Amino acid sequence: RTLAEARTKALGPEAPETLHARREQARAILNQGKYAAGESLLRDLLPVMTRVLGAENRDTLKCRHSLLCALFEQGKSTEIESEFRSLIAAEERALGPKDKDTLKTRHALAGCLIEQGKYIEGEKELRPVLAIYERLQGPDGADTLKTRGNLVVLLVHLKKYDEAEATSRSAMAPSM
Repeated sequence: RTLAEARTKALGPEAPETLHARREQARAILNQGKYAAGESLLRDLLPVMTRVLGAENRDTLKCRHSLLCALFEQGKSTEIESEFRSLIAAEERALGPKDKDTLKTRHALAGCLIEQGKYIEGEKELRPVLAIYERLQGPDGADTLKTRGNLVVLLVHLKKYDEAEATSRSAMAPSM
């Protein structure tokens, strides 16, 4: 029996702890590469979370993010771009523009744009995210390094080879 099932039995299907366990169960399914199954669970869960917890509750926003990522992994980047933008607006209102979840969604939007071949728009989204990560985590932070690496790949797509090389080298330079 899963944690979600146990919590449903003990606390009820709409208890916040149950909803959280169901979202984590869906994430575990997504992490196994079962994107359609995860999408189905998240589509069922999201309206309940929205009604019970509120549209701008952190767990509800994370559920939306996970659903969009499931759709992205299924090749639906064109359909979800506007949903990513809507989610970012909600996260900025509820969590703030420098919150880790807001930044994660902005990074995901950049990936969505890049997947569609919208490299310049992706760059415009990715650069400010990188700048915020550098301020918050420093040059060696995990999110800083991941974002910088994605920017390097993007710069290659844009044929900005010198900048891609310099950006890549800056990631390898020892920080003081």
